[in-house]
Amino acid sequence: MMRFRARVEKFAGYFQPFDWHHAIVCMPGLAACLLYGLITHDALTAAMAAGAAFSVGFGLRRFRQTRSMLGAAALITAATLVGSLTAGHFFVYLPLVTLAAAGCAGLALIDEDIWWVSLQATIALLLASHYAGGLDAALHRAGIVALAGVFQMICVLALDRLIPRGHPKAARNVPIPATRRTLTVYGLVAGASVCLGMLAAYGLHLDKAYWAPMTALIVLKPKYQLTKQRGFERLVGNVAGCAVATGLTFVLPARGWLDLGLCVIGAGCAYALIRARYAAFSLAVSFTAVMLLYVAHTSALHGAEQRVYATLLGGLIAIAVMWTASQTVARDFAI
Repeated sequence: MMRFRARVEKFAGYFQPFDWHHAIVCMPGLAACLLYGLITHDALTAAMAAGAAFSVGFGLRRFRQTRSMLGAAALITAATLVGSLTAGHFFVYLPLVTLAAAGCAGLALIDEDIWWVSLQATIALLLASHYAGGLDAALHRAGIVALAGVFQMICVLALDRLIPRGHPKAARNVPIPATRRTLTVYGLVAGASVCLGMLAAYGLHLDKAYWAPMTALIVLKPKYQLTKQRGFERLVGNVAGCAVATGLTFVLPARGWLDLGLCVIGAGCAYALIRARYAAFSLAVSFTAVMLLYVAHTSALHGAEQRVYATLLGGLIAIAVMWTASQTVARDFAI
């Protein structure tokens, strides 16, 4: 009995700390975006708006929360526009995302808030590849993202003033100092990881190819052991989140309000688990991503399957590139 209790406590520790405040203040804005889609029967627009609101909400726990959220909303909008216009021209788009990833990685060693904003923009640039189109379509998507991002920021800041904050911000943590050498090496590692992830995903004809380079960028850390651990936890969390979301879409009845509610709950859990173990956070994010696909009337099973494949591919590439760097040009990146 004591052994069972110890295992339960250890498992529960993966979900701590659970930041209720972050969830409560960020969920209403995202719920409003999805509710708009339910009322207007425009599910794709609602899912796109909710995705932007979801990203911006994470800025609440940055050190400069207002500037971080505003910067994220602005750069996500710009990245959506540029990505939608260039994604149809692969040999223009590939160098663009490679440079964006390299720059984003370098900023991680300089300023965490600016890095976070650049990470959201790079993710949006990768995501936009799934919606390549002409100028009118790109402007339409960028407009949706801008409105949703600003709306979420206003909702979050207003509720943050009304509801006491439950958790302090985490201490800054940069594993290695920002020198010319480390900036160059880490930027090259990130650029190579994203570039190889994209080439592999497109070469394998994955439907959601952008998830592979996105995973490579997200799991990458300026230490090999940290990258390996983060890659493993992201894979475990993604598989679990995709499995839970897919299972629910088969078991529960098809009701618009029910899908919306599950998506909002998943997003709330992701906000609440942002400082918990990365596997638990990835579970909530993956659950939310698959439910957003379901809300947008896309096959949840197919989307979950593609996400797992791409996560495995991108994570392995990031780990392999970082290991190669740590064994050759950057031995101080090994531990």
